[in-house]
Amino acid sequence: MIEQPVEQGIDITTQRQDGIVEVIMKGYIDAYTYTDVEKTFNRLVEEKVSKVILDMSKVKFLGAVGAGLLITLLTGIEENKGKVVILKPSSEVKEVLDLVGLSAVFPIANDNVTAWKSVLSA
Repeated sequence: MIEQPVEQGIDITTQRQDGIVEVIMKGYIDAYTYTDVEKTFNRLVEEKVSKVILDMSKVKFLGAVGAGLLITLLTGIEENKGKVVILKPSSEVKEVLDLVGLSAVFPIANDNVTAWKSVLSA
C-alpha cells in the first residue's frame, strides 16, 4: 500500500482494543486542523475512556494550539482516572514537547509494547 502524504491537514484514526484507545494522527496539528483533533479528544473524555495511546509518529507539525489540546486531553483522561501515552513522536513533535516541557508530563514510548505496558500501569 502506498501512503499519500497529508498536505497541511490532519488524518485521525482511532482503534479500540482491550479497553485501550489508540489515536493515530498523520499530518499537521495547528490552527487550521485543531477542531478535528479537539472533537476526537473531547469524544474520548465524554466516553469516559481511561487508557489512550497517541501515535504521533506521522505528525509533521505540532503548534501551540496542539500542545494545548494535549494538556486538555490529559486533564480529561486523568479525571477519568486514566493515562495518556505518546507513542513514537516524530522528531518535529518531540522537539515541541521538549521545548514546552510536555515530555516531562507525558510518558513517551518508542515502541508499541512499551506504550501498552505504560498505559496499562494506570
